[in-house]
Amino acid sequence: MGEGEGEHAIGAIVYDCLAARVGEVMDREEGVYFLRPVSGGQEWCTRLENLSPATASVRLSDAVAQVNANSRRRI
Repeated sequence: MGEGEGEHAIGAIVYDCLAARVGEVMDREEGVYFLRPVSGGQEWCTRLENLSPATASVRLSDAVAQVNANSRRRI
């Protein structure tokens, strides 16, 4: 299957608007995308219509949120 318009390649960094999370595309099958956090962690799945390319500002916001969450867990 070739990449159609609107599809995201494996390895692409995308924003899942349904989960409000940034992830890396690990796999895709019949319109379902399997993502994992860029810094590692548990995968989740979502549909193509929930995805958009992650902008630099979205990626930065996600990274800051991850650092903040990690610091709260250490307290």
